[in-house]
Amino acid sequence: MDTSVPSDSIDDTGIIRHQRVTIRLLKRYGFTINCNQKLIRVVAKLPASSGAKSTASTMVVSATSDGDSAVVDTKTEELGEISAPTVDVANQPFTATDMDPAVDLDPVDTGDGFTNADVANHFNDVPLGSIVSADIYVANKGGTSDSFILTPEGSYNTGTTSWDAMLPSGWSVKFMIMVLLMG
Repeated sequence: MDTSVPSDSIDDTGIIRHQRVTIRLLKRYGFTINCNQKLIRVVAKLPASSGAKSTASTMVVSATSDGDSAVVDTKTEELGEISAPTVDVANQPFTATDMDPAVDLDPVDTGDGFTNADVANHFNDVPLGSIVSADIYVANKGGTSDSFILTPEGSYNTGTTSWDAMLPSGWSVKFMIMVLLMG
């Protein structure tokens, strides 16, 4: 009988034969199963684009005898926090502690005005027409694989001490992925 929500037309229940022999053990998916047991895997599909929550979700699974409906046993499954997609961009490699989604590795505090402390890389007296590069690190701190779009947005204007929405005239920016081979 299919008791899935929503229905998937696959039987979720069925006969578990009673056998007195309990010495025959089977190994399935890393579990040891006696001959009078059945391994049933509970699978819950989570939404890919939303559904983040900080509280646990529980599901009660009940087994009711088809021969005697008064014979019931239950088991509670719990799914902890579900992480939302999260990204952090930094100017240094991430450590294990930095991978906590609550940690913003390079926060910019413009509450005290925009200062050199809010800028990652400084390029002084660069000749016109030259190319400068700055390494940035992007960490996916979400719970699943994700893609992120990098965009250069604006620049700090030292003359007006304000953030300009556009890059300076004539500038171009290219993002290049550097592959590190570990040997």
